[in-house]
Amino acid sequence: MSRQIKNLLYKSFEKKLSDRDQRLLNTALEESEDLRSEMALIKTLREKARQTAVIGFSSGFTDQVMKHVLENHHEEEMLFEALVHFFRPVAIAALLLLACLIFYNISETNQYSLQGAFAISDVSIEEAFDPIVDLTAE
Repeated sequence: MSRQIKNLLYKSFEKKLSDRDQRLLNTALEESEDLRSEMALIKTLREKARQTAVIGFSSGFTDQVMKHVLENHHEEEMLFEALVHFFRPVAIAALLLLACLIFYNISETNQYSLQGAFAISDVSIEEAFDPIVDLTAE
């Protein structure tokens, strides 16, 4: 059984073959028991496929899915609102603590600048690269 004959057999189930191809297939079917058994198998499979029930969705399926999506969206909004409600006082307390630290640093350093606010000391290049501390610098 050649590949060409098998292709003709498969095509014969899908569309009408030309006269020449149909004669070629009929001749091959008369000569080959394997080809006839394969044709019977294909017919059986196609018939079983037609008889199986079509599985589909009920008419209200999309409405149920959309309802579920909207409910979950509402739960996500509630979670976000709860987090905002919880962290708002924490953020306010952190800002107050930061303001107190900045005020304390300015009052201790007596510098009214950004360096004083964050307690950054003035370090010169000579102090940063002291040869006694860092012997690798030249």
